[in-house]
Amino acid sequence: MSYQKLKRLIKIFREIPDLPVNYIHCLIEIENNEGLSLTSLAEKLDLQMPTVSRIISNLEDRGKAYGLVESIRDPKSRRSKKVYLTNRGKSFTRKITSAVE
Repeated sequence: MSYQKLKRLIKIFREIPDLPVNYIHCLIEIENNEGLSLTSLAEKLDLQMPTVSRIISNLEDRGKAYGLVESIRDPKSRRSKKVYLTNRGKSFTRKITSAVE
């Protein structure tokens, strides 16, 4: 990765202070798989369900000023949730992917 790309990434990451790196990985997976179930997301990230649930809860939390994702109950299965990026989440992940291209 070039120095210029790295500088752009750092600038993007500073837009949301204290956002853990593993949350960014999660956002990129959701961007590539909109409407993913939490179980499928956990498999893709190779994480346990409680960890993924906590990450999604934090990414949804507007109190932490994240508000990057929303989880919606799957109408076909009440026990399952689907995860989507909010407009803010889409904008953030687009900046990341364009910075590394």
